[in-house]
Order: sequence, then structure tokens, then C-alpha cells
Amino acid sequence: MPTTLIVAACVGAACLAGIARGDTRAPDLAVYAAVEPVNRDDYEQQVRAGKLKKFFDLHRDQFRQLVAQSKDKAVRGNWIDQIEDADDWIKMLFYNKANMAVACAAQAKLDAQAMARRDNPALNVVFLPCFNKEAAQLIKFIGADNSFVVSQQSGKRVFLSVDKFASKCERNARQVAREKVLKPYAYLVPKSPASLRLMSFFIYNTCRDLEAYNVAFKVAFPAEKGDK
Repeated sequence: MPTTLIVAACVGAACLAGIARGDTRAPDLAVYAAVEPVNRDDYEQQVRAGKLKKFFDLHRDQFRQLVAQSKDKAVRGNWIDQIEDADDWIKMLFYNKANMAVACAAQAKLDAQAMARRDNPALNVVFLPCFNKEAAQLIKFIGADNSFVVSQQSGKRVFLSVDKFASKCERNARQVAREKVLKPYAYLVPKSPASLRLMSFFIYNTCRDLEAYNVAFKVAFPAEKGDK
């Protein structure tokens, strides 16, 4: 199993099931233990490289500027926007990557032994396409979860769902039941427990896309005075 965050496109009907729709199967703790070494190696490599920390710092700076520039409404963003520590943010990413691996292993019908050996044909046929798709959704979440859209008419910032904390997307996509079973590996325990959440990023991204469309539509086609 590769130690890098794979973003290749997913193909095949198998990728339409599982974690993308919110996996309801009980996670396999033995598989979770089996994927820990690869997850840890990837985590440590990314921490040493420092690129994720730089991205986080840039995001924090941009979000703080947005908060400072907003005069008509308090800006809270979502739970990601509230994370103050770059390492907690990185741990959240790798906690979710481990969760993805467990869900995709279940979809591929790979047990802990098969995941450890990494020689089962289902690894390439089912597991990797599934994992690639989920990793792509995670990257989309990181890069495209905008705090605002800009009206072409006035240039005024229009906040999606007014406040991302108020959005139904986060609570619908969070996998609380899996959090209770898949406790973070020792090296992924964060300073702030609230920062560590498991999400179906497919559900979250789809929901946010629909919200963004609704906001953009209202901006492009404002209701006439007197319209309900």
C-alpha cells in the first residue's frame, strides 16, 4: 500500500458504495491496527516535509484576515477553521486517512492479515480505487471549502450558509459512531480533542456544493422587493 496521499481518479461501481455514502458497518479494529504502520510512516514523512504546516499557516492567515474584514457578521467558519495548532490539523487528516483505509478494506473484503501482506489482488482492484476516491474528496475538502463567494454585482462577500458552523453539512457528514470505535493512534492524539473528527468528505463536499449553488443563485438572481 503506498505511503503517499493518492489522488488518482476512482473507477468502477465498487467506488460508489462504502464510506462515500457513510459506511454503517462496524469498523474492523484488527484492520485499523494493521494499517497503523503505513499511516504512521506517511504522517512522519509529511511532518518532516513541512508542506502541510505551511498550507495550514496560510489558511489560518487568510481566515484571520476574513474575520477582521467582516464588519456585518461574526465569522466562525467550521470546526477546521477553529483549529489553532498545525499539528492537530495534520493529525486530523491522518486520522481520517486511517478511517478511509479501514472502510475501503471492508469494501474490498480484506482482513488484517491481507492488509499486512499487501499481496491480495483485491488491494489493487477494489481497495486502492476506493481509497483514491476518498483521498480525493479529502483534498477537495481542504482546498475548496470556501468561506465565502463574491457577488459579481456588488463585490460584497456572501457567506455560505451564513456560518459554516450553522450548516447542516458538517453534522450530517460526521461519523460519530466510528469515532467511538476507532480511537486515534497514540501519535495522532491531539492537543485539542475537539479538532479530531471523522467525516464522510463526499457527503460534506456534496452538501457544501449545493449550498454554494443556492447562495450563488440568490446573488445572481436577487428577489424583487415584495417577493417572498
